[in-house]
Amino acid sequence: YRMHYKPVIPNEGDISEIENEFSRSANLTKSFTRAVLDCSRPRSHASLGLPYYTQLSSPIRRFNDNLVHLQMKSVMRGEGVLFEAKALAELAEAAYFVEREIKQISQQCDQYWMAMYFRERMERIWECTFLSWKSQVHGMGYVQIDEVGL
Repeated sequence: YRMHYKPVIPNEGDISEIENEFSRSANLTKSFTRAVLDCSRPRSHASLGLPYYTQLSSPIRRFNDNLVHLQMKSVMRGEGVLFEAKALAELAEAAYFVEREIKQISQQCDQYWMAMYFRERMERIWECTFLSWKSQVHGMGYVQIDEVGL
């Protein structure tokens, strides 16, 4: 089962003060919680308001979705479960760490090529929209540069 804890939505007054619609959306998105996988018992999905939920997207997208497909097909054919909860949890956890590492490598590649792009254009002044702070103490924030789609 895939669950989401209830998000902590920022104060409406704080959000309404942000003039740019994209910046407002970016700040709201940060309040959403990360999905948690539990193979042992049904868990609620706060954002959808459901008592339990599992994700069944394309099995070529995520390994864990493929496991759910296999498990459900086996049960629907009357063959019983393929994986007990503990084994399913171990497979899902291993897949999570592999997927996370792949995502980090992909983000690092994107960051490298963005850095190379802007390095060649350092003299240029870019018009951008401030989205939110990454670290206000260090003067680091997130911006959107419409001209290049970043």
